[in-house]
Amino acid sequence: MTPEELAIRKKLLSGINTSYNELIAKRQAQDEELYFSHNGKVIGIKARDLKPIDINHHIC
Repeated sequence: MTPEELAIRKKLLSGINTSYNELIAKRQAQDEELYFSHNGKVIGIKARDLKPIDINHHIC
């Protein structure tokens, strides 16, 4: 990847990280569930059971 592509990738990942963590925080404050697809099935998970993540730590 070029330096420009890497910079764009970093910005995109940062935005995704921020959005995900804000979503979790809001849903935790309202004690709501988030819904995900897992093995072709839709499952609900209480937001309080999810932890904020640092996407830059998990993806190289």
